[in-house]
Amino acid sequence: YATINNTQYMIGVEQIPETKLLIGAMVPAIELDATIKAVGKTMLETGVLSLILGVLIALLIASVIARPITRLSGVMQNFEDDVNVRVKTKSKDELGQLYNSFNKMMDKIQNLLKEVNLLSHKQKDAELKALQAQINPHFLYNTLESINWMAVRSGETEISDMVNLLGSFFRHSLNNGREFLTVELS
Repeated sequence: YATINNTQYMIGVEQIPETKLLIGAMVPAIELDATIKAVGKTMLETGVLSLILGVLIALLIASVIARPITRLSGVMQNFEDDVNVRVKTKSKDELGQLYNSFNKMMDKIQNLLKEVNLLSHKQKDAELKALQAQINPHFLYNTLESINWMAVRSGETEISDMVNLLGSFFRHSLNNGREFLTVELS
């Protein structure tokens, strides 16, 4: 820096390679400061504008990516109340594959629930039939035994013999697990 006629200048000097010549330049410092400030202001404005634009683009991209995920999340929350929920999509990207996998999983869950429901009904029917199968023979045996003792007390040996034979017949047919049994008179 040098002051000439009350004006401050910035002086730059450079030697030309392989010669003894010097090249110099003088620029008023006030012009240089104004140029530096203008360039700095432009860089600051460009930086702020780039930052704002970058944030807006990032928000837009995040929205485009997050919207389908948020939609799937909402559908999954509704699954707790309704197993018929499905997500429609035409997308073939990763989110589309995720939607399709969710739909397949829901189909499998729905089929498994139907199967469990059917098996539960079959199990209840089987338990009821098993209980009936246990109750009927005991009821029949007890009833026949009561009739037999009444016949014995009354001295009716023919009735007692008939009831004993009938009890033996039922015991034989129930113990062999057949529905029908042939009877032959002798």
